[in-house]
Amino acid sequence: MLHLFFSTAFTRVANAVTIIMLAGHIGAEEYGMFSLCVAYALIAGYFTDMGVKNIVMREASIEGANVSSIMSSYIKIRIYLLLLTLVVSGLIFIFFYDSIKLTKVLFLLVFPTVTGLTMQSIAITFFQLKEEMKFISNIRVISAITCTIGVLFGMWQGWGVDLISFFYGLSYIVAGVFGLYLLGRNIKFDFKYKLEKRMFKGLLSFIISGLLIMVIPQIGILTIEKVLTLKEVGFYSVAYRIPTALYQIPGVVAGAFYPVLFKHYNSNNYIAHRETNVKQVKIMSILGMLASLPLLFYPDWIIKTLFGAQWLPASLLLQVLSLVVVLQSINFPLGDGLTTKGQQKFRTIVLSIAVVSGILYYYMLSLEFNSLGAACAAVLVEITMFIGFIAVNKDRRWIIKQALLINFLLYLLVIILGGMVWHNLNFYLGTTLNCLLLIGLFILVDKEVRGYVVQFKMSKQLDRSK
Repeated sequence: MLHLFFSTAFTRVANAVTIIMLAGHIGAEEYGMFSLCVAYALIAGYFTDMGVKNIVMREASIEGANVSSIMSSYIKIRIYLLLLTLVVSGLIFIFFYDSIKLTKVLFLLVFPTVTGLTMQSIAITFFQLKEEMKFISNIRVISAITCTIGVLFGMWQGWGVDLISFFYGLSYIVAGVFGLYLLGRNIKFDFKYKLEKRMFKGLLSFIISGLLIMVIPQIGILTIEKVLTLKEVGFYSVAYRIPTALYQIPGVVAGAFYPVLFKHYNSNNYIAHRETNVKQVKIMSILGMLASLPLLFYPDWIIKTLFGAQWLPASLLLQVLSLVVVLQSINFPLGDGLTTKGQQKFRTIVLSIAVVSGILYYYMLSLEFNSLGAACAAVLVEITMFIGFIAVNKDRRWIIKQALLINFLLYLLVIILGGMVWHNLNFYLGTTLNCLLLIGLFILVDKEVRGYVVQFKMSKQLDRSK
């Protein structure tokens, strides 16, 4: 978790700085175009996996599994899917878009980005399976560094959005090559192995749910692009990008817990699975709440400082979208709990409902309230998922009682105190006070966390005595 946390913090800060400078360099309209292309790249990137990663995690976590054979089959499948995805994407860009400039940017950004994401994902899947998180962090750091260098160099040279988009995508290929290099040093492949038939067991459910997970963050941009102007899409994209980036901090926990949850369930240790999932929800929810506090209290300061006064119309959107960080930090571990105990079909049903209702939310609310309606729609999508995951989860009583109820009450208390007592404080002092208060209250009321703190202090004292 620590490896993933620090690498994620570094990559998100680097990407945030890069995107902030890029938004000021190309303007709202071209930034809206850039965001649309990134959304397509992420969706297309999913089609190079189609949920097979989850099958690999499931099968390779079984005791005595032939990891080399499974990974060889996985690589073959990913290559076939990559080629098919690139062909289909190219046909879509040619026949469904009239704008020559937009079509050009789509090709220049999507193709290298999708290729690089595929290469990275193959390596990351193996290292996540082996719980070698330091290698995952190395891949992410390389990706962030090359992306930042490429985009900033393009801005320095005065390049347009098309050439900058190409170098943005190229950075993913560089990190992908590095990832495959690390992979080759840690496992030997024999591509003479036939495709493992069990790789296709339950695949359809993983395909559908994985696609829905990938689509949900992008349906906002893809839907409002049909209703609003590219400038308004740009404002929404800027506001949405900040909570999406901040979510990666609690999202680190999900990556560390995922293989452990699979192992508990595959070992028929159902109580340990439930306790681990409850712990995951508890940790991720409190981290999401911490990340949301500055967005909730200081949206104007954040937008003006990061993007400039011309982007201030996005500050109210950012305040509304701060709730997305909290809800995502709860929904993702709830979904992982279902997936890792063989109830993927329920996750798929909930995600399907969220996507269908989300398209309606975005279309109707953005039509009525423009970009503010789109921000409200994003929150409604997450609320829909939360209700669905709680409804189908048989462990809901444990999760609500041990992980969510107290966290929600503490979060509400901090919001009330922050809004009524010290709302006039500056960003730095106010954010520090809010976060420290939430952490302090969390430690005070949670016995398990207090136990961790006591253990940590005792270990430090023991180290000093040695």
